[in-house]
Amino acid sequence: MSPEATLGAALVVYLSAAVIPGPNFVVVVDTSATSTRKNGVCVALGIASGGLILAAFSLFGISQALLGIPILSSALHVICGLYLAYIGVQLWRNAGESLKRGGAVPSLDVRRAYGRGLFNILTNPKAFIFFGTVMTAVIPSGESLGLRIAVLVEIFVSSVVWHVSLALFFSNESAQRRYGRAKPILNRVLGTVLSLMGLRLAVFGS
Repeated sequence: MSPEATLGAALVVYLSAAVIPGPNFVVVVDTSATSTRKNGVCVALGIASGGLILAAFSLFGISQALLGIPILSSALHVICGLYLAYIGVQLWRNAGESLKRGGAVPSLDVRRAYGRGLFNILTNPKAFIFFGTVMTAVIPSGESLGLRIAVLVEIFVSSVVWHVSLALFFSNESAQRRYGRAKPILNRVLGTVLSLMGLRLAVFGS
């Protein structure tokens, strides 16, 4: 496969996974709609940074080595599964609350917002497994260091563009009004899905 084809395949695979609503989508939308635009952007940058770390782990073989240790792999599934379930429960608890800009997360500053995004993706086992398996299959083991670095840059830039765009869109008052109307149902649906995903990961490891 040519370098151009490899870059194209990596971009398509990554974006196909990134645009599917999940924990990253939830935390960006929730922060942007209930806090400030700056905090929403910082959460997005934290997610992009975490994705860069996971992609680097994958492309340089670290993810495969970690997932190959049974006790570490099991602990990862339990801890991260419980965290996903926690996010789901929080979504349910906040489903009926009206949007109050700056009121839902009043203690969130720029540093904590960035950390929130970073922690969110690094504790998402689906992201860890995605980069450790799918992306590894897309990028052949014999590819050059330069191409691997190019893939990392491509993934980071794509993640920044996508998640920052979400943050900017949901920090808009018109989008917030629409989100506020859909929030009770949307939060309960996503909360249920994330809770079930988390419990399944924690109990069954898949």
